[in-house]
Amino acid sequence: MKPILRLRLPAITCVAFALCVASAAAGEAYYVAPNGDDSHPGTMARPFRTIQHAVDLASAGTTVVIRGGRYHESVVLSGVLGSAKAPVTITAFPGESVTMDGTRSIEELSSTGWTRHQDHIYRTVLAQDVWQLFADGELMIPARWPNAFFHDNTLWDQETHWARIDSGKTTTGLITDSPTTHHKLSALPFSVTAAMAVLNIDSFRTYTRRVSKHAPGAASFSVTPVSSVRPTDGYYFLEGKLELLDSAREWFLDPATKALYLWADAGEPPGASVRGKVQDFAFYGNQCNHVRIEGLQFFATAFNFVNSPHMTIEGCDFRFAGCSKRMLGIEAVPLTCSIVGPDSGAFASVIDCTFRYSECHAVYLDGAGNRIENCLFERIDWSCSQLPRLMSTVYMHGDAPTFRRNTARACGASEFIEFTAPPLVELNDFSEIGLVQNDGAIVQLTRGAQSGSETRYNWFRNTTKNGARFDASTAIGSPTGSGGLMHHNISLNTRCGLMIKGDNHRCYNNTTIGSRNNGIVVLDDAISHNNGTVTRNNAAEKLSGHRAAKQVLPGIHGHNWNGYDHDPKGKTPPLRDPDNLDFRPRPDSELVDRGTPVDPITDGFVGKAPDSGAYEFGDSRYWIPGRQHDTATTPIPPNLGTGVKSDADLMWLAGKEATAHRVYFGTGSQSLTFQKRQANNIFSPGTLLTGTTYYWRVDEVTPSGTITGSVWSFTVSANANPLD
Repeated sequence: MKPILRLRLPAITCVAFALCVASAAAGEAYYVAPNGDDSHPGTMARPFRTIQHAVDLASAGTTVVIRGGRYHESVVLSGVLGSAKAPVTITAFPGESVTMDGTRSIEELSSTGWTRHQDHIYRTVLAQDVWQLFADGELMIPARWPNAFFHDNTLWDQETHWARIDSGKTTTGLITDSPTTHHKLSALPFSVTAAMAVLNIDSFRTYTRRVSKHAPGAASFSVTPVSSVRPTDGYYFLEGKLELLDSAREWFLDPATKALYLWADAGEPPGASVRGKVQDFAFYGNQCNHVRIEGLQFFATAFNFVNSPHMTIEGCDFRFAGCSKRMLGIEAVPLTCSIVGPDSGAFASVIDCTFRYSECHAVYLDGAGNRIENCLFERIDWSCSQLPRLMSTVYMHGDAPTFRRNTARACGASEFIEFTAPPLVELNDFSEIGLVQNDGAIVQLTRGAQSGSETRYNWFRNTTKNGARFDASTAIGSPTGSGGLMHHNISLNTRCGLMIKGDNHRCYNNTTIGSRNNGIVVLDDAISHNNGTVTRNNAAEKLSGHRAAKQVLPGIHGHNWNGYDHDPKGKTPPLRDPDNLDFRPRPDSELVDRGTPVDPITDGFVGKAPDSGAYEFGDSRYWIPGRQHDTATTPIPPNLGTGVKSDADLMWLAGKEATAHRVYFGTGSQSLTFQKRQANNIFSPGTLLTGTTYYWRVDEVTPSGTITGSVWSFTVSANANPLD
């Protein structure tokens, strides 16, 4: 079965937008602008001042058009009802930037103004709580020990910027520090009693607990007991005490007095650019139906809808949408973007959005028929504390979820996405997942989510976690899952590419490279036997029935290329250039025509039989997962790449609306030569000169015109020959 290479999301031009507004079923269009007034009629010439006022007047077919600017509103949409043919739409005016801002200026909130507390630390007293702080748009970090920051990515570095527990002396209610060369709890000259502790001490679970007892110089502190402590190395950090404020970019709020403290590195009072988060949600709805929110930016705020089916969030940008309230002494699950439908299903759509910099999970969807498509998830959940259930970056609960063509990179939770029913997971590009938790897999399918699931055409890259996993209980004799399907996935530099537990699963045409344990594990142990599991047409450096050692596969298997058959320690499948993301078989390799037809998984194969692995030699298209943009993206070889083969092909991820591609190529960035117009996404430039840097560009031909692409470059290795 061939993957869908394009996701078609309709572009909204000004003309199309005007036609859409004019043809709304109810014939209503209300405009909102920062200089408007709610006494106005809400026309473009005389707009409203608040989004809330426009929403209060909305009915099926109404479009609320927001002019450019920043809006600090908590808009309540309860009872707003659209229909499938006449939704209520809230959208940005074309070409204008609309930001829903969950912060307020500290100068506005302050009742005293800034005064020097000591050295670089300044103090002011607020009229209300804030639980996140920004200066010049940059995130300030709650004063913590050990110090770590967002701007330099040290928040993710547990080895040197978190403290380590002594697992042998730590219990559920007593946390014992394990001193390192850079952090030692007993060296602190003060008590950390009443501090908030973030405890990654239970494998894939991380807890927030207030320190109930600690003496200065002691190596242990007491907390309300957590559920369990796993016998592995764990990490923690402390925050929420003024004594921990010792560095630039740190702050502290005393929730009892509302005194705010901030390190001002310039040696003078902080300026007007300091802003605090005071809002959870910019949009809240209960018992809504068929509402669309389009083209808005969200800064330090989110959305929350309950009992509201058929919600659509499209083309929105979320920055710092969710965070904990540890600074206020609250241990609860952090609030973030969420849609919880009625029992009959939510049917929510989150499309073409970006989610970045949330301290906690990015999205929580609950209800049948939900989909997340063509979104970016980046630098999310760096603490992972008190996340729901198994602790994930994304939650899709309910029947028939779809997670398609998304890009996720640099996320903290040990599993990226959690399902409670069988999903379709396809054409996603995952990398650097599970940065601050242990165990887990990027796509974690528990027993109830396995039968009827399909995980296909994904890349799992550069993570210490597993790529995708059919999971099971660890208790001998406990039930395991069955009936799941994984095919045409790539795993590159993971702990284990695919972990198959249970029975009667199907594992076809996957490729794994650089796994630290075995690449594809069809587990046969005291718990999981994989009776009836079919494993065919895979290409793995290590394919085994054991997690880490060589072992015979259980179930039904054949036509696989297994590196254990070529080397006792495993061997990399013979691919063209995996270092530069070309995972196709070498033309002369044993992978070609090695497989066997599997209907409909291998439909359209090239040659005498399907190849083993995720790609077909000789295919005219190269499937590339991840989020699509208007322009061509994901160049292969990667931009600025080195060590490229002299027979490299040029490949790319097509733009969303592309019907054809215009390819330019040359040895100078300003002197590219048009090569050809073509329908597929592979261009062969011929033999390349070793040691030479080449430049290229792909312009996307779309129904609305040609979109010029970026100029990319790569350097051919001075030593490598073709297929080396």
